[in-house]
Amino acid sequence: MIAQAVLADHKYKKSLTHLLEELNISYEFSSNFTNFKIDSLKRKPELFFIHTNSAYTSEVLDLVTDIRSLFGAVATIVILGEEMSHLNMTAFLAEGADQFFSFPFDFTLIEDFLSKRTKVTFYNAFKYRRIPSRSTDIDIKFDVKLSSITEMGIVIISPHLIKNGTFINFNLEQISSSLSYDVQLLTTHSSRIAPNEFEIHTLFFEINNEVKDAITHEIRMG
Repeated sequence: MIAQAVLADHKYKKSLTHLLEELNISYEFSSNFTNFKIDSLKRKPELFFIHTNSAYTSEVLDLVTDIRSLFGAVATIVILGEEMSHLNMTAFLAEGADQFFSFPFDFTLIEDFLSKRTKVTFYNAFKYRRIPSRSTDIDIKFDVKLSSITEMGIVIISPHLIKNGTFINFNLEQISSSLSYDVQLLTTHSSRIAPNEFEIHTLFFEINNEVKDAITHEIRMG
């Protein structure tokens, strides 16, 4: 596994180097944010570590957008920092970042996150007695509003930001009584449309032809 990293302050290089070496991840540091994208295109890493502070927030937001556009869903983008406001955290996640970790690192938490995100086991499970099984699903429920439906997916409005790559179980009967199907939606991107409201774009995931035909028919009838 290959990682590319860039730091706003190089005093944290030793800490991040130790983390990556403990996880046996091949890594390279870029000298600045401009070179980070160039270096990434050359090395084609799977993991991206970006350290930021308030002075770099706008530049790093653009960098996260570029990395997500260039490498797609396979990239794991981790933002690092001393602290992060809720507003900045939301902005990074909306642009496509996967997670934020603060210094000093919680090694167990980072290892568990990377294992789940990359499907790579860095350590044997017996080392951690209190970490839930990585196969355990978490069921989170909250109300959303339907914005639109197409043959490809659904757009919903939510007071909560949903991370890119999240699977959502959805019953199409909530849209029409003639669509009595349960489907899975895969979130692709989000945008803030109000201070406490997000537009979440999703795609239908692995639906069969019968469901596709029923959705197409319902759209045409509407």
